[in-house]
Amino acid sequence: MEKKLEDNLLAEEVKKIAEKDLELAEKLAESIQDPEAKVMAFLNLYMISKKQDFLDKAIKNARSDSDYLRIVEITGLDLSESIKDPYKRDLAYASLFERTCDFNYSEKIQDRKIASASMKRVSEKLGPPENLKVARRIPDAYYRCLALVEISEKEKIDLRAEILDSLNAIENIWLRKWLEARLKANSKL
Repeated sequence: MEKKLEDNLLAEEVKKIAEKDLELAEKLAESIQDPEAKVMAFLNLYMISKKQDFLDKAIKNARSDSDYLRIVEITGLDLSESIKDPYKRDLAYASLFERTCDFNYSEKIQDRKIASASMKRVSEKLGPPENLKVARRIPDAYYRCLALVEISEKEKIDLRAEILDSLNAIENIWLRKWLEARLKANSKL
């Protein structure tokens, strides 16, 4: 455990050293024993230098779903099919969807909550009318309601009927009541 902690700290040091001496930082990354820390060290080198060789080394050293997910989240490279765990694969698809706004990724997400949260974040990034189109497609009523409220505020348009429909569709009664109280307190209903 102590060695793993040391390797993780070393992976962070690689980033600082790389800003001054990329060659020394690479040697340090190569010396790391823990595969997870080694992946992170090479990703740090890649983020600083943008050299494909470092990304290739990170991928080569990846052993776990967490390693592949980290690579996807940091680089935007689609390694989703390398991830065995469905939950982590969904997180990878969500990361790619949020980065690219490519609905092919959102359609691959199996977990409704992950898809909904991701679509809400994408709707926040887009301008009208795309933001509203995405918000209306959000499968989970809670996230759809939040997205509609945000768009209504941001674009100064009246979406009260849609907001109420989404609010009433929230299955969890406590979540619905909490959100309803919050919206009433902020004069959104």
